[in-house]
Amino acid sequence: MNIIDMNATALFQEIQADFNSAWSIKDRQGTIEFITPYSNLGGEFVSVFLTRRENGFVVSDGGKIHETSVEQEVDLNHRARIHYLDMLQKYDIKETTRGSDKHVFCYKVTQDPKMLSACIYDLARFQEMVSNAIFLETLFDIEEPPESRYFANRVKRLLNDKAHAFSTDKQRYEPFRDEQLKFWKFTTGIRKIGTQKVWLGMTIHRSSMPVFERAVHSATFGFMYAVKKIPKENLYLSSIVDKLPEDIGQVRKVAFLQDAMDGWKSEYGATSFTYEEIDQMKGMDLLFPDPAA
Repeated sequence: MNIIDMNATALFQEIQADFNSAWSIKDRQGTIEFITPYSNLGGEFVSVFLTRRENGFVVSDGGKIHETSVEQEVDLNHRARIHYLDMLQKYDIKETTRGSDKHVFCYKVTQDPKMLSACIYDLARFQEMVSNAIFLETLFDIEEPPESRYFANRVKRLLNDKAHAFSTDKQRYEPFRDEQLKFWKFTTGIRKIGTQKVWLGMTIHRSSMPVFERAVHSATFGFMYAVKKIPKENLYLSSIVDKLPEDIGQVRKVAFLQDAMDGWKSEYGATSFTYEEIDQMKGMDLLFPDPAA
């Protein structure tokens, strides 16, 4: 008998305890939010909401699936690879629309308290699978054009050089690497050593309208999740924008995208720079400005 066989029960109990400790709850005035250990490709943990109604216990996604589909501009009923309707049927989940704002919720109902665990598990797995399918559909199915990768790599190399050049005995900087940066679509990041402060940058390449539009949507996605996950006092966000070609400068949609980029400052605190401005930096204050200044 090997050591695993001898300690199977103890190992199971330890793993079970670790898994259970990853769950947490929040009381939301008549509704309980279960924050599960399951997460999606956007870096978010899946939450399930429990409410008592006249027809029994209602377990729902809080409208998160449809909120994600709207954010990512995905029509759930017309993207076959997401298998949304199939997943509803597999987990016996229903939809309802809130009249006040047309918000769509996915839910299950049970009158038996003993079935609550199964309902919560079904809603958590359903959300995990469908939200991951949405992100795969929108973030990873289109290959980034070579010129966009070239611009991103130029920015990354330049900033790595700057972090090294401006490091001193009193204050050092280094590239910030985190697995979630890949999911949030950030091009690069820099950590201020000895502090919790990080700077995260998004490159906005504009060689064509589809490339430009995709870059803006990816940056908005990344900024939105970064401000949720990193404390405001430790986070600095920027976009690094290349030149806009003359042949698309007059396209009507350019103004719409520019308005979205202008909104990043007030909504996420994100500054915007050109490659030339980064190249001409004389220190790291441009990326890590003194809030008291």
